[in-house]
Amino acid sequence: MIFFTRELFLGYQPKSGRERAAMREWDRNSDIYQAYRHIIRPLLPRRIVQVADGSLHDAVVRRVVQSKNKLELTLDTSGSFSRFCPRPIRLTFTGLRRQVSIRGLVGQWWLYDEVHLSPRTRFNLQVLLTESELEIEANDVKFERAKAAT
Repeated sequence: MIFFTRELFLGYQPKSGRERAAMREWDRNSDIYQAYRHIIRPLLPRRIVQVADGSLHDAVVRRVVQSKNKLELTLDTSGSFSRFCPRPIRLTFTGLRRQVSIRGLVGQWWLYDEVHLSPRTRFNLQVLLTESELEIEANDVKFERAKAAT
């Protein structure tokens, strides 16, 4: 994560001792990121833009399946601020540059994400989760309604 780092996220939590400064930095980074996204938007695949625009903040990772060139994430959006709410959705990333570390992802909350251009694939999605971070370099993403994950 470049704009929405874990350190910054923790800084604006209550009783961190630096809430005000962290919130100012967060707001500034948010403005910069929005300007950056506006510039790169025409260069990104349409579907990753739709996913990023849909906001997955507070979605919960319920299922993760990875194969050689594909990663599937099933997310429970029922408690999220997502336009995909209140149904579970499945994100299927294809054309992966490399395998993604999926250990411990199930049960984590999707906090913030950033979309970037990548020199090796069509996009780079970086996600700040409650306990870890996820970086996905892929050529495409598909999102669809999923069956409720257990």
